[in-house]
This record gives sequence, structure tokens and C-alpha cells, in this order.
Amino acid sequence: MASESIANNLWLSVTKSAFWTAVSPSNAHWQKNACQNCKVAVIACSSDAYRKALQELQKCGFCNVSHCQAVLGAELQRESIDSLLTVRALQNVQTRRRESFFDVHSVNALGCYLSHVYLWTKVANGDFGQRLFVCEEDVCAPQQNAMNLKKTVGLLVEEAGGVSNFDILWLSAQSTYHHGGKEQRVDFTEHLFRTKGPLQCTQAYVLTQRGARKLLQDCLPTDIVTDAYLWHMARKYDDFVLLVPKSGPLFEHSVFNFLHSSIGYSLFDTLSIIVPVQYRIYTFLMLTAFVLCCAPCLVV
Repeated sequence: MASESIANNLWLSVTKSAFWTAVSPSNAHWQKNACQNCKVAVIACSSDAYRKALQELQKCGFCNVSHCQAVLGAELQRESIDSLLTVRALQNVQTRRRESFFDVHSVNALGCYLSHVYLWTKVANGDFGQRLFVCEEDVCAPQQNAMNLKKTVGLLVEEAGGVSNFDILWLSAQSTYHHGGKEQRVDFTEHLFRTKGPLQCTQAYVLTQRGARKLLQDCLPTDIVTDAYLWHMARKYDDFVLLVPKSGPLFEHSVFNFLHSSIGYSLFDTLSIIVPVQYRIYTFLMLTAFVLCCAPCLVV
């Protein structure tokens, strides 16, 4: 199907309008500067965050990297939020409660999701050729064999049968520690599994043009976060091919980043799931007391 046809039939007009109203101001400069030679895009909230990510990617041999300004959820208009979220997700955002890690729970999480959707529209339209390596600002090069990583990614794409043979190659954290059930995966090639999730973390993945076009079919309005949507598509559609390396994630991700992200969510958002609402004030007081007790030791 032609990309123009896809673009014209993505969402109801009100949802489509709300999406472009939300993402266009953030990426006006990037739309002009991005070009066919760009093969890596980093979603980052600031220039400083982008530069740090760029340094990590350069350690791995990646070049032609572009900065995609993250959509900041706090700056979204209420009208846009209402059109881009389901009724269930709106309730989560208003009450700051959610049943699982996969639910959209804040406007910041929505902003992170929209940042990825923006890149999907560009890939679907062929702005980057047939594939794009998508990263978030906290992407980290592995401590060992970093310089071989670009070659490794290329070999995995080739082993998969090329960009016409899969939708997403997931390169960041995989395990959800059984949150959402045990991962469903089968052998695909010698070095690749085909998976239907659950997976977590969209820190780094290779997205093909065919994959981007499929992702745009059901992406808005939403009530789940980006990583959950990706493996949800693999479960919903038999022809959606989501791959992971058998060796595990190629990019490192700190434990703290599972709890906090400058793009999508805060530590308090994460605690809102772990700690029942009636105990949150006590948890906050205990954490405060712990920090105050440890502060003198840290100063010394």
C-alpha cells in the first residue's frame, strides 16, 4: 500500500490532527535537517542528553546519527491529550494510578510514546530508506566489544533475511521479570529468536519500513506504553515479525533506568504501581528518613 494512502487512513481526523499538533513544534527543525543518509535517530529531551547518547553510539561505530526532539508530555494541550488517549488511559493519568507497568500513567509517558510514533511515520513514508535504528537518550554502549556492535547489528539484519523479512529487531533489555507472563519465543535463525513478548525497554531497536507501516495501523488512541505496544502487535498479527538476539540485549541499561526515564516517567510513577495508594505516604516518610540518616555518611 502506498505510504500516502497509509498516512491518509491512519486515524480519525481529530486524532490525526491532535497527533501532529503535539509533535510538530518539537521537531520542526528536525524535519528540515533529517535526510536519507541518517540511519540512526536518538529520541532525546535536550541537546546535552543527545550528545551523551551520541558519544555512546560512536563508541559502537555508528555514524549518521540525528537528534529527534522528544515530545514533552507536560507541554501537551489538554485537547490533544483527550484525543490521543483512551478513556481508560485518561482515568489513569488523572488519578496517577495504573494496574501494570504496561499502562500509560502520565502525560510524560504519552510524550515518550508520541516521540516513537513520530519516527514511525517518517520511516513509513520512506524518509530513511527501508530501515532506521531508533534509540532513546539513555542508550549505553556495552563495556566489552563495543566497536563490533555496528557490524553485529548489520549481520543480524542480514541473517534475518534483510529488511523485507522482519518488522523489528529488539536490541535493548528483554526480560520483564515475568511481569505480564513468561516470554513467548521460538527459534528464527541460528542467532535470533522470534518473540511475542512480553518485553520491556525501547532503548534501542531496528525498525523496518514494513514494520512502521504496521505499527501505525492501531497506534492511536492508546492506553499502553511503547514497549508493550510493540509486542502486543506481535501477538495480534501473525505476520508481525519481532526478533531478539539469542545472546541477549546488545545495549546496556542500568537498573535505575528501569525505574526512571527523563523522557517517559519518574521514580514516583514507578512506586505508584509497587506501593498501594494507602501506604504511599508512609513509604515516602520512610524513604525520607533513610536519606536523612545516610546523608552524613555520604558527606564524609
